[in-house]
Amino acid sequence: MCEIKDWEKEINRLSNEIDELEAMQSSYTFDKERIADKYKERGDSYINLYLDDYIVHDTVNEECANKSIKDYEHTIRLFNEIHNDIKSIYSTMALGNAFKESFLPPHLSKYSFCEVEKKARGKYDKCVEFYFREMDKHTQQYHFVMLEQINLMVRKNAWKKSSYPKRVVVLHSLKSPESHMYLEGICYYAYKHNFEIWEYRFGKVMAFDEEDKYIKDRLCEACAVVFLASKDYCQKSSIIEFEIETMKTMKKKSDPISVFLVDLGNEELVGDFQKEIIGKIISKDEIEKIFTQEDIKDIYECRRLRLNK
Repeated sequence: MCEIKDWEKEINRLSNEIDELEAMQSSYTFDKERIADKYKERGDSYINLYLDDYIVHDTVNEECANKSIKDYEHTIRLFNEIHNDIKSIYSTMALGNAFKESFLPPHLSKYSFCEVEKKARGKYDKCVEFYFREMDKHTQQYHFVMLEQINLMVRKNAWKKSSYPKRVVVLHSLKSPESHMYLEGICYYAYKHNFEIWEYRFGKVMAFDEEDKYIKDRLCEACAVVFLASKDYCQKSSIIEFEIETMKTMKKKSDPISVFLVDLGNEELVGDFQKEIIGKIISKDEIEKIFTQEDIKDIYECRRLRLNK
């Protein structure tokens, strides 16, 4: 995980690249998509710096959050100008997420979360509008934004109850009907127990990041990971092997992520977990127990421990 100095270095690098690209606006080689990508990257870096500054120094750097929001807004304008709807949708979701993450306890009253929630929801609603205009083009993005809206509801519920939010990543095989069936239960229990959730049936990004990097980033943002060990969740698949090995590497480095495996008939993977004592093995009838474990750390504690590695 990047440290504060790394984010600052990345912001400086991107700022120099943006300046160079903007100086070419009168040139026939000027590339709006490329510069929009850079603004998106800088917006990502600013919100990460904002969160890390809070974790390390217990301060709320409003200027940093505002710069992130400003960069995302500029990104969206540029993508709209070149009619790149896919990247515009994902950037709008990123802006909604920046509003959500800008609320930091205990510096702000939990009741003031309603203000940032309204802003975030407004951005998510704009993404839904894209879907209704061209349903055949944006089905995946529609599902993703629904997931983000649910996570926003979870975040609001957590603050209402004066508890710190937690986040779970579910890794599974898209080929598996068993996984598809049990995912519904996992989503329900996650919401019931105030866990934000990510899984790539609904949460797959089709722009910006390579798949390996995207998976790794999701794991590094999570408090817990759940593997749905169906027979189709096979380690012969390169991406599945990457998911498992990335998680193992994190645990070997004493990462705070909690690991659970739901036994859906994959004897090889279950045996691997039992042998290496990677995490807890859960039967398919005990899924709710995952979300009642008291030792799962919240998103801020996980981020703090990762920064201290």
